[in-house]
Amino acid sequence: MAVPKIGELFGPILKLAYSGETVSLSGMRAMLADEFYVPKKEAFTRKEGAGYSLFEERVNAACYNLCHAGLIRRVGWGLYVITTAGKAAVDSGQIIDDEFLRRIPRYRLYLHLDKKESRREWDDLMDQKEELEEYAIKAINEAPKPEFVPVERLTLDKLSDLIERDTRTKNLFASRHYSYNGETIMEVPREVRMHDMTFKQYMETASVQAVQEATVQCYETMQGAAVAKLKAVPPKQREGYHQNQKEKEKYKNSVASISNDGDEDKDKTYKNNKNLLDYIRTHQDFCESFSHLIKDFYKIKVEDLSMLSGVGEKTIQRMMNDHNHIVKAENLVAICWVLKVYTFAVTDLFELAGLGTRSQKMRNYIALCTSTYDRTYEDVNKIYRRDINPNGYLFPLNLTGYVA
Repeated sequence: MAVPKIGELFGPILKLAYSGETVSLSGMRAMLADEFYVPKKEAFTRKEGAGYSLFEERVNAACYNLCHAGLIRRVGWGLYVITTAGKAAVDSGQIIDDEFLRRIPRYRLYLHLDKKESRREWDDLMDQKEELEEYAIKAINEAPKPEFVPVERLTLDKLSDLIERDTRTKNLFASRHYSYNGETIMEVPREVRMHDMTFKQYMETASVQAVQEATVQCYETMQGAAVAKLKAVPPKQREGYHQNQKEKEKYKNSVASISNDGDEDKDKTYKNNKNLLDYIRTHQDFCESFSHLIKDFYKIKVEDLSMLSGVGEKTIQRMMNDHNHIVKAENLVAICWVLKVYTFAVTDLFELAGLGTRSQKMRNYIALCTSTYDRTYEDVNKIYRRDINPNGYLFPLNLTGYVA
């Protein structure tokens, strides 16, 4: 899974500490791993010789930055409490990221302590400890308030942007907790994730109300999609709330965390996906990785894969064996979609194939492939024609319904 960026951790840390009680760094790490759907095996596994894992280092850095901004205060080794300014930041309803912290004079001075003038200003400011929180609160209150509006139709452009910016949403798609239907995001029922039933069976038996309740509302800032900060708000978190250790269960997301409900052990595909990703990243060769994917991981015959994906047998053979073959994004997406390849493995395969992952079009391809596994051929073709290529189809029209 992806590890959240330092700036993404500011808001959740302040919400965990909002009650005013002392919170421990170790406790915050565990709860933040659940919040961002990072399995504990990945969040807390340290490389040989390293003092902390990447996830732990980023939580530590986030707390360090919040302390220098005056939003939390350290009261002991690995122990923190929220300040009045920290509560004001949460109550403001703003997105608390690095841009937000840079509005606070104390934090700006901290960032420029290498300059003598800033160091003198810092010393003068620290002499006025009683006024430190007043400075911060004033900066918070004067900051422009973001206005969010619901996204009526979530296109692939907006979806890929949301996945790129928001690690939590990215991990929810990677762990199959979220699914995209072409218009909105919905939470995938636990029965489907645990393979007790197929998504087709669920849709045939679920009520309209149940489907509506599983819808994840997305919001964007008033400036528009091109410069928007998007956010996905699960059904039970749409109203503003503050989360601390005692209240966590009260506001718990209806989708169980892959970390704390044992899904990572019960889901038979979890370890296999991790092994596949390790194989790809170790060998760093597209043909070898793609061949391993088909022959060893999924153990599917080329002719059967061709029938399911609409990609010709000779094309698949060339993708497996010919290092000079130019891989088309459409063929790779069709094959990965049919096989339901792990999200981060798809991204790595795009890189190894020379397609890249930075352009908007390639990000749309990856988002289409990895967020619609539960949908039908017709659904995917419809999204493809609307948002990527209005003059073509990803799958032949004779392929219909759900993947067999």
